[in-house]
Amino acid sequence: MIKKIYEFVRDDIDHSGDIGAREVTCKASEVLEFGHGICCAKSHLLAAMLRYFGVPAGFCYQKLSSSRDVNIKFLHGLNAVYLKDLDKWIRLDARGNKPGRDAQFSIYEEKISKPVNKELGEEDHLVIFTGPNQTVVEILKNSKDLRELWEQWDLGLRDLFRD
Repeated sequence: MIKKIYEFVRDDIDHSGDIGAREVTCKASEVLEFGHGICCAKSHLLAAMLRYFGVPAGFCYQKLSSSRDVNIKFLHGLNAVYLKDLDKWIRLDARGNKPGRDAQFSIYEEKISKPVNKELGEEDHLVIFTGPNQTVVEILKNSKDLRELWEQWDLGLRDLFRD
């Protein structure tokens, strides 16, 4: 069941940036209604759906480099899911696949959209959060469109990854 829900969010819910969406979604219900969300919004939907079925799910974050300029960093959101039978947490990345991004459901080997490259200054936040970061939520809720969202996105990065 976990794999089916994950693949639904990953494959059937578009990444807002990939489709040039106009509206910004935040809540799981909005992501379902509009059929898209950025990585963090999609992580809200995945956590909500898994929790509905009693599966513990949390929120994880990465600081990644832009593909256009490795000196520019951005925030990426994904999930952690607890597998009771194996007594372990695994991370799942529902961002959505595209050329160069191939996230998969995997129990034994992490297969997320973009593993960190420490040589580029990228980082994994090592905490599994019980709820989404409030700065991220406020940016998503208050942005009128993706352009405005990306202008503010650095605030979420700085809130989670303080140097």
